[in-house]
Amino acid sequence: MSGLARLRQAGAEFARHSGASVAVVFSIVAPVLLLAVGATVDYATAVSGKRNLQTVADTAALGGAQATRLGNATQTSVANVVANIVSANARGAAIAAATSTPANLSSVTVTLTQDIPTRFGAILGMPSTRTSATATAKVSGGAPLCVASLATTDPKLAYVPSTTLDKAGAITLAALAIDVMLLPNPGILMLKGAKVTSPACHVSTNLPALYSMIGLDTSKITAKSIQSGGGYVGVVGLNYSSPPATDSPAAPDPLASIPAPVTPAGCAYTNLKVSNSTSLAAGVYCGGLHITGGASVTLTPGVYVIKDGPFMVDSGASATGNGVGFYLTATTPVASGNFPNIYFGSDTHISLSAAAAGDMAGVLFFEDRALPKGGLHAILSNDARNLLGTIYLSRGFLGIASSAPVADQSAYTIIVADALLLYGGPELILNTNYSATAVPTPRGVGPKDSVVTLTR
Repeated sequence: MSGLARLRQAGAEFARHSGASVAVVFSIVAPVLLLAVGATVDYATAVSGKRNLQTVADTAALGGAQATRLGNATQTSVANVVANIVSANARGAAIAAATSTPANLSSVTVTLTQDIPTRFGAILGMPSTRTSATATAKVSGGAPLCVASLATTDPKLAYVPSTTLDKAGAITLAALAIDVMLLPNPGILMLKGAKVTSPACHVSTNLPALYSMIGLDTSKITAKSIQSGGGYVGVVGLNYSSPPATDSPAAPDPLASIPAPVTPAGCAYTNLKVSNSTSLAAGVYCGGLHITGGASVTLTPGVYVIKDGPFMVDSGASATGNGVGFYLTATTPVASGNFPNIYFGSDTHISLSAAAAGDMAGVLFFEDRALPKGGLHAILSNDARNLLGTIYLSRGFLGIASSAPVADQSAYTIIVADALLLYGGPELILNTNYSATAVPTPRGVGPKDSVVTLTR
């Protein structure tokens, strides 16, 4: 037999023996491979099932949170809404639902559990795999908004009114500045017996810090609901009428969609200082507006653009206006010291009502969103009992230091600011008598508005 023939014969014999070996090996490995493929299929099914379950949990939590806004809402009624949503989205699957809602209905937590059948796990005695999903929807509002601090990082007090202040005001602001420097920088700070009284509405901060709101000594927030972006400093009962909801997700600026008023070109007045009783017309006040020396000034309806300077009322003066709005803006560098601020001295009379229509309908003060942060707007007046409308200071601090009630005679007052400081015993009274006035609430802060945010 030739060498080539022998090689062919050896190859044939090897093939016969190898085929047998492969068959044996395959018979051993095949079940393992099938189980591996089955496990992969079951895993993919479980992942898909969990994703679907999370979607149902999210939907149920959001629906439950919306249900808390109903006037007759209870923990039981919210749980029933959640159960109905889960049932409607289960597509015939058996899903167990647990709902947790605090007594103040400030959030809804939904936990769902489902046993997902396996196709191959049953071979190993595992006919199903259990999965779960949890979602929490927190409600910002539900009550009308009265105070919102927008700051999400520690607000820094940087700018004070640049014009010379009256002695009492200078002392008050100096004391406030010292105390602020000695404390953390919260969204709401109340010192020396200051009070926010808003029993029918909502107070909130965005700052995600343990000191997001601070109430010291006998200072107190009284509100239908209180919400903190982090924690709070103070004692429930003494400094807060109810336990603040904590670690709430930051709510967006509720007035972000409101356009700034149209600003006319040129200056109607420049560096105007009024010390005699008179009337003033709306327009652009370049260099600011200073009412002083006991003057009694009536502000006629319209938009007052306070440009490159403060709006100051001091030294026993009076400012009265119905249908007015103040737009605080600047074009000169802040380093010049010419920065628009509100300053109402302690011995002044202030009575201002926002417009019922027009560019600033419902908005009493509007701070230019392009300004640097940190400006201080100070209401020290002991006679500022009518501030009807919305005070919108998204870049600055609103500081209130008065020994008399503030805004208590307004049908309503809403404050949206970067931060709020109350010092020295004022009681800021925020009413919600919306039907008592023709001045509307701006879109975003009306009596029916609330924000629902979802976490997992």
